[in-house]
Amino acid sequence: MVDNIEDFIYLCTMIGIDMMPEEKMNLHKIEAIIKLKKEIKEVRAIMEELSEPILMDWSLLPILYQEYKGLFSKRDITHPIYHRQKFLFVILYLYCPSALAGERMPMGFRKELASLFGLNACSTISDNCAGLTIMYERYLDFRKDTQLFFERVLSFRNISES
Repeated sequence: MVDNIEDFIYLCTMIGIDMMPEEKMNLHKIEAIIKLKKEIKEVRAIMEELSEPILMDWSLLPILYQEYKGLFSKRDITHPIYHRQKFLFVILYLYCPSALAGERMPMGFRKELASLFGLNACSTISDNCAGLTIMYERYLDFRKDTQLFFERVLSFRNISES
């Protein structure tokens, strides 16, 4: 048992807890803060670069959706939400990749997507987008279909830019 403050401080020091207030200013703290601020600025710049959309014209969404439906029209679609999620994965990757990492979609984008699918609630889009990256990582058919559609969109984009 600890009988006095000195023993208590000694015990805390032994287990790695510093109970003594700093006796002089420590410029290492300031240097660490400056270094962290610089690193945060660099990380933000990288995040902005990685978050740049490939497409920005939302008016292409109905065309892309028709293309998607045409691409998979011969398949028996017993799980329409699963197929919607495949479309959403590619669309988010193209228009707002950071949304696949948990960031917000651009203002009005969910509403645009909900309208595209004939949905009344934008929250359905959010619900459908939950876990898309995990689905991409885990399910081979999800990965193959999204890659196929993504490549189709890129070829469509390259044709229209020529």
